[in-house]
Amino acid sequence: MPKHLLGNLMQAFDKASSSFSNILTTLKPDLLICDFFQPWALALALSLNIPTLQFVISGNEANSVAVHALKNSGNQRLCLFKALASNQEGEKTEITEWLNKKDTSSVIFVSFGTENYLSKEERGELALGLLLSKVNFIWVLRFAQGEKISAKEALPEGFFDMVGERGLIVEEWAPQKRISSHPGIGGFLSHCGWNSVLESMRFGDPIIAMPLYMDQPLNAGFVVEVGAGLKIHLFEYLI
Repeated sequence: MPKHLLGNLMQAFDKASSSFSNILTTLKPDLLICDFFQPWALALALSLNIPTLQFVISGNEANSVAVHALKNSGNQRLCLFKALASNQEGEKTEITEWLNKKDTSSVIFVSFGTENYLSKEERGELALGLLLSKVNFIWVLRFAQGEKISAKEALPEGFFDMVGERGLIVEEWAPQKRISSHPGIGGFLSHCGWNSVLESMRFGDPIIAMPLYMDQPLNAGFVVEVGAGLKIHLFEYLI
């Protein structure tokens, strides 16, 4: 989703508040778990004296652990309200084949999530940085809906020829978990969406944090605090 449509997403969330209030009143759950994208969910639950836990975590794995623990506690009335992300990954065998040819921990994985898009200036700066780094990289390059452009058109002239086999550009979508868990990956240049942070820490990939907006700066601060990566500020000079 392009950044300029985030307001529409928040409005859609807000329009669900009245229906959700009816759900709470009808079910009267013993506990509500919600994420921070629906602040009214917390207020509604507390107004009905329903204990509430509010999380930033949005990973399906974390949610399944929480639900399993609550079910085992004997609580039979549980109401979860959040947006669930798909956990399925399709096949892109050419990525695995490319990684298999690289040395252990020799590849930087570059991805900014499914809802973040770089401007032309940001793409150019990042391309230059990857070129000068002389390291192997996989770059998942996405464009906002309606931006009719190919990767070759979006990147500096001659970029593909200069990087050669050292770089792999993946357009639109990539199997992130499979890439992050591959022994060839030695680091992750990330926007620090929470799912990406959890996956990187799970697979032991150091994080180069480049947060863009929303909860990402907070997540990046956490990454630095626990020693899981470093934060850089390149884009702050471009936005």
